[in-house]
Amino acid sequence: MVFLSCWLRCQQSASRRNKAAQNWIDSLRIYCRGGAGGTGLPSYGGVGGRGGDVWVVGSEKVKDLKKVRKGNLKQRFIAEPGGNSSKMKIVGEVGKDVEVCSPVGVSVVSDEGRGIGELLKEGDRVLVSSGG
Repeated sequence: MVFLSCWLRCQQSASRRNKAAQNWIDSLRIYCRGGAGGTGLPSYGGVGGRGGDVWVVGSEKVKDLKKVRKGNLKQRFIAEPGGNSSKMKIVGEVGKDVEVCSPVGVSVVSDEGRGIGELLKEGDRVLVSSGG
């Protein structure tokens, strides 16, 4: 599990701030899991593909964490598994990565409270779960 928490807040007038505070989400807990690696074929020297990673990416298009929650109601982000090797294809395919778009100014924290990273500008990426 990973916590996303906004620590930069726009300056607003007092009346707008009270109205916005009703719908404001300043922290969000999401479940992230990297993709499992594919199975190899040892008799042929085959190697299974690597599973996909889960990244949190800073985006100016996403204004608050409420949009992140609406984008995926279950708040589960699971990357694709890697492909298996076969007689015809010795090396399995790599699983696709999952990117969670998040507003700029977000701190990414693990369940244990350890800081994973911060998204300070457009395009910043933080790896939250790596594939196998």
